[in-house]
Amino acid sequence: MRFDNLDLRPSGPQTGLSAFDGNDYLGTYRSLHEFVLDLVYRYSVENIDEIIKKFNLSANQYTIIPYKYRGVCSEIFWPMDQTPFRYVYYCNTLSELFEKFEFHEKRAQEYENYFYYGPQGSGIHLFNKEKMKYEFWVGGNDIKTVSDVMEQVKKEGLTIPSSLKDEFDQLKAFDIFISHKSEDYKIAKKVYDVLCKKGRKIFLSEITLPAVANTDYTAEISDALDHTKHLIVIADNINKISSGWVKYEWNAFLNEKLSGRKDGNVLTVITDNININELPLGLRQFEVININSINQIEEWFSD
Repeated sequence: MRFDNLDLRPSGPQTGLSAFDGNDYLGTYRSLHEFVLDLVYRYSVENIDEIIKKFNLSANQYTIIPYKYRGVCSEIFWPMDQTPFRYVYYCNTLSELFEKFEFHEKRAQEYENYFYYGPQGSGIHLFNKEKMKYEFWVGGNDIKTVSDVMEQVKKEGLTIPSSLKDEFDQLKAFDIFISHKSEDYKIAKKVYDVLCKKGRKIFLSEITLPAVANTDYTAEISDALDHTKHLIVIADNINKISSGWVKYEWNAFLNEKLSGRKDGNVLTVITDNININELPLGLRQFEVININSINQIEEWFSD
């Protein structure tokens, strides 16, 4: 890509500017400033003087302060134009990007005869301050929450880079920690999916741990327990309730409640293989439901 090939054109049925590299479509932008920010993604901050010179921009007006995240979402316009338009957004938090994605999705739902959201998927780039470039692409068709990002990271076999550590440290304030034996992962994942759809931040070891750079999983689990508000214990066999990590996790959480340092709920999800009377007294004094009732699970965490 060369600077002298870059071109901006009115974007057609929607407001904004479409950028091209020769005849190749690059993206659609709400302003000239957003377009310049995208060039910073494509090149580097050091190229900003060339960019400003190319488009006769005011250096003072278009001083680029790179944002932490660059988000991309696509949509198709019916029936006027079936060309997918890619929208680019720059924000300092993931939640801001999710709000942008949500805007397009809601508009597509409201005007379904005109818009179709996300056929090309959506994605997130992270700005690397050392290299002065946007990198670490995470893409998927349904990225709406931090949990979605972490799950996508796992699917792609990536790890959250250290430059994301500060924000993800804050995200250790999980809404719910799911405690389970690895053999019960399928059950735990069902609960996880139900709660994620409600926008909850969930700790599920198979998804959360591989996505973080720290390989000291013991420390990560303890840290997550310390920062979670609620606890769900899952088992299809009474022996699993009193074994290894599962016992440690619910025991530690209950001790924090007894000390007054936590005030969240505890919920035990069991299968037909377990009688409630078999549960340890510590768990039996809180809510217990059968796995068949997980679609109503959100009512236990309504705060």
